[in-house]
Amino acid sequence: MTKQIKNDPANEKTYRAIFKLNTSLNVLLGKHLIMEFQKN
Repeated sequence: MTKQIKNDPANEKTYRAIFKLNTSLNVLLGKHLIMEFQKN
């Protein structure tokens, strides 16, 4: 994650949100994950 932030500091908030989702117990132990992306 730190490599992406160093390469693109403007998107730090996005990378931290993705990291939080990936390490969430609900996501890791749950059955479904639905994500929606929006192109800027």
